[in-house]
Amino acid sequence: RPAGERRMTTNADFDSLRAHLAQWDARRRRQTLLDALPRALAIGLLPGLALALLARLRPLLTATEIAVVALAIAAAAVVVVTLLVLISSRTLAEQARFADRRFALRERATAAVEIRAGQHDVPPELAARQLGDAVSAAAAVDATRQMPLTTRLADWLPALLALAALLLALWLPNPQELLLLQQRALAAAMDEQAAALANLSEQIGNDASLSPSQQAALQRPLEEALATLNEPGVSQAEAMAALSAAEAELRSLTQEFDEAAASAS
Repeated sequence: RPAGERRMTTNADFDSLRAHLAQWDARRRRQTLLDALPRALAIGLLPGLALALLARLRPLLTATEIAVVALAIAAAAVVVVTLLVLISSRTLAEQARFADRRFALRERATAAVEIRAGQHDVPPELAARQLGDAVSAAAAVDATRQMPLTTRLADWLPALLALAALLLALWLPNPQELLLLQQRALAAAMDEQAAALANLSEQIGNDASLSPSQQAALQRPLEEALATLNEPGVSQAEAMAALSAAEAELRSLTQEFDEAAASAS
């Protein structure tokens, strides 16, 4: 056979072998993904479960919020593992060694790849025959039967148990959630009162009918009440006391200023 024709045949055979190796490597990645997904989901659900249990010890998040966070973490874990598996790549030599082991090719694929890479000094005719033998052996492989894509229920049990525990923790009534909602309502009310006080203080500062000393006197109880409301961990009773004191002092000062204005007129 002419050298040029032999080279073309050899190249075609090697392309065929490389296509088989790539197909099997893709199937290997899919099986690896099937094996990794249950573990990824189980690991991804654990932070959500821990969060749900912690929320039963102290006010932290509502059940809905925990469910959203848990779902996001679990989804992120699955996505990360999927990407790592799918983008993982093996060299042609690694693919050949895997194929030889998996399909009992008796090192045919590895030898063909190494000869092609120039790792062995083999006469061209012998190399061509070896490559042809490797391609014939590869063509006889039934990857669907010899390397089926499978998953086992036992692999999914940890993820299913973690999911069941998480759903149970979210479904059972949590006294801490009521306390959390009360705290949030109180915080919202304090924020509203603080905004009202700040607005009133600004109005006093812009009131041209008041002298600077009167403005400062009226703003002082407002600023003291604001400081109390902005203290971390202030209780509802302390906030109400500060607001009551500010209101009483404002009423007293307003009455005093009105009497002074009446006396002056």
